[in-house]
Parts: sequence; structure tokens; C-alpha cells
Amino acid sequence: MDKANHIHSHKIGKISTALSVLCAIHCAATPVLVIFLPFLGNHSSDWFEIAMIVFIIILGGSSILHGLRGHHHNKFPAIFFGVGVILMITGLFLHSEHQTTIHTVVMVTGGIFSAIGQIYNLKLSHF
Repeated sequence: MDKANHIHSHKIGKISTALSVLCAIHCAATPVLVIFLPFLGNHSSDWFEIAMIVFIIILGGSSILHGLRGHHHNKFPAIFFGVGVILMITGLFLHSEHQTTIHTVVMVTGGIFSAIGQIYNLKLSHF
């Protein structure tokens, strides 16, 4: 692999890790913000959650695959990342007025799992 692709992959890995962490922070902070900012409504962040998950899947998935195939061949980061993505997607379907707590817990847990997988992937890839 040439140096330009290596640096590009490194940047994508860092961006996808940051997105997973931001997703977890967003999911944890939204219920608190809704209490103080009632004009936001209950489903104001649906589009944001969907966009974050899509970007995490695209950027994080490519970073995980690159690390798995090109650097370390360790499946642990991919498993953690995959579990995180599955939890976040599941959390989208749990979003309703009656399941806000469950939704938040599942989404935050998914963001944390995804971030752990990506951080470990970066560590194994020597970034």
C-alpha cells in the first residue's frame, strides 16, 4: 500500500471513531436536552441519528475492513463494531414515546461498542 492510501485510511478511521463517540454522547445527552428545550419535540433527532449511523457504517466499516485485511487480521474489532451497529439499528426501531429509556440505553451501548471496536482497530493498525 502506498503512503497516501495509508494516511487516507488513517484519517477515515479517526473520523469514524469520532462519529461513534459523538453518537454515544448525542444519545446520552438528548433526553436531558429535551427536558430543558421542549420546543425540540420528541422525535427531532431522528434524522440526525439515522445520518450518524449511516456515516458510522460507511466510514467505520471501511476502516475496520482495511485494518482487518491490511494490518492485523484480528476479528475482535470487527465483532465489537458489528455488535455496536446492530444495537444502534435496533435502537432506531425502539424509538417511541413509551420506550425512550430503552432506546437511549441501546443506542448509547451501540455507540460505545462501535467506538471500542474502532479504537482497538486503530491501535492494532499502529495509528
